[in-house]
Amino acid sequence: NIAKMVFDMISPKHNKSYKYKKNEDQYPLELSQKDFIALAKCTTYSRHFIPASSFKGSFLEVDINNARGLFRSADWHDWLLYCFPTLVCSQFQEKYVRDGFLFLVRGIALSLQFSVNQTTLKEIEQYVSLPYAFELSLTFLIFWSFEAWFQFLDKLISEKKISNSVYKFNNHALVHIPYMIKQTSSMRCTSVRSLEREIGKQSFSRI
Repeated sequence: NIAKMVFDMISPKHNKSYKYKKNEDQYPLELSQKDFIALAKCTTYSRHFIPASSFKGSFLEVDINNARGLFRSADWHDWLLYCFPTLVCSQFQEKYVRDGFLFLVRGIALSLQFSVNQTTLKEIEQYVSLPYAFELSLTFLIFWSFEAWFQFLDKLISEKKISNSVYKFNNHALVHIPYMIKQTSSMRCTSVRSLEREIGKQSFSRI
């Protein structure tokens, strides 16, 4: 679940494994307890204006102490797609951090459209083929993609600000999304429910 991974990356309680050893104070992706309290208040206030019939998530406030156990998959999905770009991103002071996360959200939002065509696939695959830079004007913000997300992470790793442990399986799976859409159509219309039991078995194996 990429949304839960993003939550772990920004949470001071869960992001220890993402920090570069002996350079933890340079980690740029962490929000403070005070930030999470502010986010909880904003989420609670915003919930009154959200049409419940339009979303599957509960839009509960994210508590760093119990969110990982309280949130369902639908809650994490809506948190990343709707709460993160509108409420969470603004808590980061550095523009390049905000842009880096927004590249990820944009790629996922495109991947989860009900209608997908060749133009969308091209957009997902190669939005940013420009040299790595985040001083982009609003004109270029349509070029968000997974490629830019990986460039963002690679730069932080090369600067020894985050650990390369950020490249977990969830992150790696993003690379294959355009191929999966080409083979099976929109991700909204496909399911691996029949494989869930086998996936569970493999998760506990030592292969």
